[in-house]
Amino acid sequence: MKNIILKIALLLVVVLGFASLTTTTHANFENGSRCMTSTSSSDSGDDNGTADGSWEKEGTKAHANAQKIWNFWKKKGFSGSAIAGIMGNVAHEGNFDIPDRAEGHYGSNEKENGISEGVVPSVGSGYPVGKTGQPEGGGGHYQFTPYSKFADLGSSDWKSTEKQCQFVWDSEVKNAKWLDSYKKIDTVDEAVAKWFSLYERGASLNPEKVTSGKKAYEIFGGSNVGPSDNDDTDDGDNTDNTTTSNACYNSSSSGGDNVSAGKIVDFAKTLKGYFTYVQVHGEKYIGSVNSPDKNGTTDCSGFVWLVLAHEGYSVPKDMQWFTKTMEDDAKGKHQYLKEVKPEEAKAGDIVIVNTGGGSGDEGHTAILTEDWKSKESDTQNTTKIIQMGGDPSANGVNESTFSYSFLSLVQNTHTITLARAVEKK
Repeated sequence: MKNIILKIALLLVVVLGFASLTTTTHANFENGSRCMTSTSSSDSGDDNGTADGSWEKEGTKAHANAQKIWNFWKKKGFSGSAIAGIMGNVAHEGNFDIPDRAEGHYGSNEKENGISEGVVPSVGSGYPVGKTGQPEGGGGHYQFTPYSKFADLGSSDWKSTEKQCQFVWDSEVKNAKWLDSYKKIDTVDEAVAKWFSLYERGASLNPEKVTSGKKAYEIFGGSNVGPSDNDDTDDGDNTDNTTTSNACYNSSSSGGDNVSAGKIVDFAKTLKGYFTYVQVHGEKYIGSVNSPDKNGTTDCSGFVWLVLAHEGYSVPKDMQWFTKTMEDDAKGKHQYLKEVKPEEAKAGDIVIVNTGGGSGDEGHTAILTEDWKSKESDTQNTTKIIQMGGDPSANGVNESTFSYSFLSLVQNTHTITLARAVEKK
């Protein structure tokens, strides 16, 4: 009996030891915060941020470091989705809370986890030999492996987020054949996968990287960053001392300011490709408000409900509305929506079209991603939208134009209602 117990104990030691080894490859962090950010110029230096904490929360050192990475790639002319692809990968490599993370060391204390402080990164089987003449683990935000290809152990260069970004640019990205196409990527899912494949060159993509990429896209306003917004491709210092001001999700009572509009569109775009179109309602069919299931099912009004619910707006319980009741509320009680004039409708507002009773195929609704083009006719209105359904060739949530997606309805007798979401009281 003693021999059996001894064998079991030895087996547990082996299993636990192996599990410990397999968790030292990358730093993996997930934290929650639901605040949007807007940017303003500042002369702040490398010590931006006043407290440890989630990179998703304005005011933390991690958030300040994340902002620096976002700013660097924005200045290089990358689209919001392309930058989010980088951010999603970094979030699960070295993360953002300390710039000089040594692989296998997961805390936020630099003295205990930072290469600049002499902490040696962990290594595993097959690790490359570095300048030390020995196999070396990874280091920094991007987990450079071997670490000495960026800087020596104890170097102060590890403390600079900008220098690490510049190294990524100079050492590979600026001359990469894939650079031009990557800069123009317009979906976060594709950007995360591409960066992982083309730069990280890993074996298997962690789906949490996609989740973090979408959070970065939403937090830093990815929908407002196009590949042509900036084209700074100089090799000089790209430090952008930008700090963030916080606008939490329920900060506006009107639902119509620029921050509110931005957060609706930003989150809606993170859901591109989600869901199968089925005319069923209920939160259970889409996973949940805070954790949508890409393989769930919903329809046009269900998608709008999810976006507004996620962003803190007033919505009926468990998705209990459809296009006719949405129109009636916008023109009547204003519990959830309030009608706006065509010339006042902007990105983040809702467009509703009904024919007949407005249920099933007799109605459709979508979210505007730009100001409503009030001077264009209903059948030729090219206002950009994001929607569930509306385009038979699209898979899941998709972006389109009003005239393309609503044409079959507006060719007949119809009503068009433009409405703004109502904040919770």
